[in-house]
Amino acid sequence: MARFSPHPQYSDRYDRAVQFALEAHRYQQRKYSGKPYILHLQAVSSYVWLDGGNENEAIAAWLHDYPEDIAPERGMTIPEGVEAIAREFGPEIAAIVRGCTECDRSGTWRDRKQLYIDQVAASSDSVVLVSLADKYDNYSNGYFHEIGQKSAQPSRKRPEIIWFGETLAEIYRRRLPHSLLVPQFFQVLEYLKPFHLE
Repeated sequence: MARFSPHPQYSDRYDRAVQFALEAHRYQQRKYSGKPYILHLQAVSSYVWLDGGNENEAIAAWLHDYPEDIAPERGMTIPEGVEAIAREFGPEIAAIVRGCTECDRSGTWRDRKQLYIDQVAASSDSVVLVSLADKYDNYSNGYFHEIGQKSAQPSRKRPEIIWFGETLAEIYRRRLPHSLLVPQFFQVLEYLKPFHLE
């Protein structure tokens, strides 16, 4: 049962971020499950709140995929997508979104992921938290459908996916020592590990 507070629990900016994301991602599906993509953004924002995040971080969670996924579809570069977030929601939220974005997508998969790892490691705690929530949902509700099912076909990327997750997980553990989500992320990785050896 919910308790009522004399104070609002979130601002109008949070409402605007949700509506912004709902409109932007309306035609997207999750790659592996085929479910509406907005479920990922909703989950990431919820994980941020539940793991002690603030409203700016929870808003950035709703918006974190806009520069990579939506901006190019609308004729913008990734930096222009980040700037659109800054105009609409301010520089602090845009900085978190940028920190969670693969800004250079020209290299190989491994090169891009290493750049992302280095970027997160050098970023603010806010970026680290949103990245953690994002990757936790990707691995538990995204990759799980691809590499966690016995019927899945062998994939050359499975070892790479585990490497990426474990490398990030160590950063998350070091930077967010009191996080409740970090141990859960490690558990998901341990569950998925055997599947990449097929």
